[in-house]
Parts: sequence; structure tokens; C-alpha cells
Amino acid sequence: KVAALTNGKAGIEGQAVDVVAMRNAKPSQVVDVVAAVRAAKANAVTIKTSARDDTTQKMPLTSASNVPDCTVVAWIDKDGWIDVWPAGGGAVRRVKRGLAGPDMTLGMDAVRTQWAGCNAPTIAVGADDAMTWGLVFDLATSALQAPGSRANMATLLTSAVPGKKLVLP
Repeated sequence: KVAALTNGKAGIEGQAVDVVAMRNAKPSQVVDVVAAVRAAKANAVTIKTSARDDTTQKMPLTSASNVPDCTVVAWIDKDGWIDVWPAGGGAVRRVKRGLAGPDMTLGMDAVRTQWAGCNAPTIAVGADDAMTWGLVFDLATSALQAPGSRANMATLLTSAVPGKKLVLP
């Protein structure tokens, strides 16, 4: 539906486009909207979402078709566990669910540990559709805004196999 509305629109082609995503949306829905905007030839996409403190935050996205093998991948599974591993594949650090959902503090500790020795400018993030977009957004923006963060953009994922080499569409 979004592709039909955006395809060939003069206001999108060659422009930087901001997409507003509601916190309760499914992660795959947000990825689909971003894909439709990219298919309409936007040259950059930024997602805006309400953060947990009720401020609107921005998350810049990359449209790269591949990422360095050391790029951090953070995936929230259907049970609320956060899995962190390098995009080239390797050991997975699993962070169990907290009382109110994924434990973002321990998830960020796992991301910082994985960043050691890697200067990749991107973090790859996603979640099972049993989770909400707001959780993915919180994890990604925490990583992008963290002191010492090596990433300045995010790559959105609709699926991932923890520990396996990341395959981008």
C-alpha cells in the first residue's frame, strides 16, 4: 500500500525523507515502509519515533546492501531476549528478559563489548514481530547515542539467525 502511494512522487525522489513510526507498530511494518520510501528513490531515510521519555527522537538509516563482518548485530527475539553478535557470524551474547521486557542496560553492555576492535559505522538491529517497534528503536538509539559509540547509522533487519553471518536483502 505504501509503495503505491510513494512510487514516482516528486517530493520523494532524490530527497531526504523522515518517516514517523508509532512505538506499537510491528518492526516488519516499519521496515516495509522504509523499503517503499527507498524504492521511491529517496536518497536518505530517518525514522522519528517517540522515545520512552515522550520526546521525539531520530534514527538515521543506511541503505547499504552489506556491512563489515565486525558490525554489531542486535536482535530481540520473541521472548524478549536480546542477542548480540558480529555480522560475520560468531559467538552470541544472550541477554535475558528483564521484568518489563528486554533488558536494555545489559543489552547495551553486550553491544559495547562487541564493538571492541571494530570501527564499523553501522549497527544492525531488529526484532521478532512479537515485539514492538518501540523496543527496536530504544535499543538502536541507545547504541547510536552511547558515549564512545562507533555507529552513526542503523540497518534495520526483519530476520536474523543469532551467531550466523548476517544476510541483508
